[in-house]
Amino acid sequence: MNKKISILILAGILQVSISYGNTDSTMAMLHFLKADSFSNKGIFDSTLHYFQKSQNHFKKSKNWGFYIRCYRNLGWYNFQMGKLELARTFLLNGINKGNKLLSNDHLEISKCHNNLGYVYKAVANYDSALFHFTRSLEIKRMTLSDDNEEFSPTLNGIGLVYYGKGDYSKATLYFTNNIKLIQKNQGGNSIGLAYNYLNLESVYLESGDYKNALEHYNYTLQIFLNEFGPAHPHVGVVYNNIANVYWETFNYLDAIIYYKKSIANLEKILGKENPDVAITYHNLANALLKIENYQEAFVMFNQCIEPLKIAYGENHPHIARNYSDLALANYFMGELLYSIEVANNAIKLTIEIFGNYHPQTAEATRNLADIYFYHCDYENAIKYYQLTFPAIVKGYSNSIYNNPVLIGINSKTELLKTILRKAECLEKLASARK
Repeated sequence: MNKKISILILAGILQVSISYGNTDSTMAMLHFLKADSFSNKGIFDSTLHYFQKSQNHFKKSKNWGFYIRCYRNLGWYNFQMGKLELARTFLLNGINKGNKLLSNDHLEISKCHNNLGYVYKAVANYDSALFHFTRSLEIKRMTLSDDNEEFSPTLNGIGLVYYGKGDYSKATLYFTNNIKLIQKNQGGNSIGLAYNYLNLESVYLESGDYKNALEHYNYTLQIFLNEFGPAHPHVGVVYNNIANVYWETFNYLDAIIYYKKSIANLEKILGKENPDVAITYHNLANALLKIENYQEAFVMFNQCIEPLKIAYGENHPHIARNYSDLALANYFMGELLYSIEVANNAIKLTIEIFGNYHPQTAEATRNLADIYFYHCDYENAIKYYQLTFPAIVKGYSNSIYNNPVLIGINSKTELLKTILRKAECLEKLASARK
């Protein structure tokens, strides 16, 4: 539903409440509208405050639909602030209380399942995420036609699960189907379409289609700026994603500019301890490594660890990636043996999370190979570049003098980076033997 239309409906409900003298209903709607207004501005502390107050009044007036809706919103905006356990608690309460107070096909229960799917996806618990997204779909199908736009956030969530698992073909299928659904319901330049292009753009980025990725990110940025203005976390997220494209295309100075713009935006709105802020600092540290600003990168990687652990726990993809990149920073700071130890630990953690066949497993293994490469230990470098291939190409097993066939690949960019660096090693070894 269009945001302006929904606010008009709520205002109408408010007038009815006032007419009948229902004080709790009136106060509930007043607080709900305030919360909604603050959420549009990205002021999430105030959003949570007024949804909590609104919920108390909805409970007194026994408006159970909006009572459960407040659980959903409290869960969602705690999630936006990186308070994942609190978000999970609110959403589980919403599901449990909704099952008792509402009919089993009520959309608020479906939406609580949907939002809980996003929380589980954030902590890389993909099985639980898929369970709740699937349950959300099941409830929606009880009352809605297949072309109803209420299916959109759930299709998007399932796409994100497959993206996180490294199954980009399934992710693309869900993202593109979702975009078609939104275009049918909202047209070609809607805010909903912009949200969902963000995820398809990430697939373009992983697939090496940088031109399309950058074009779509800039398109999304303009929609967000027009809708929210510059002081909103969605704008900060797009700045980070634009920087990622520049990083992948070796344009590190432009990447640094956009990472800093992202940090300035997100830190002001979400605070320094927010995990999205920590992730952007991590990305900035990687760019600083590339321009040989090793000291600043080293400090920044270490600063990222604690906020990420607080938000996600010890065993999470962002923790594993931070350790893997920190290993490179340690090497450039002159700590060869320690950098190898950290890199090996990062590989073990990544395999625990994703298994042997996943782009992030490939990235972690390649980082260890890079350490040996930079240290001119080309024999060990080739060994680990070769060990990177099974993480990218399903079922691959062969000698160092063979490259994989282009079947069952989960990341073209990781494959290309590994083949190129392996070729450099072979060239160095051949030159040394002449």
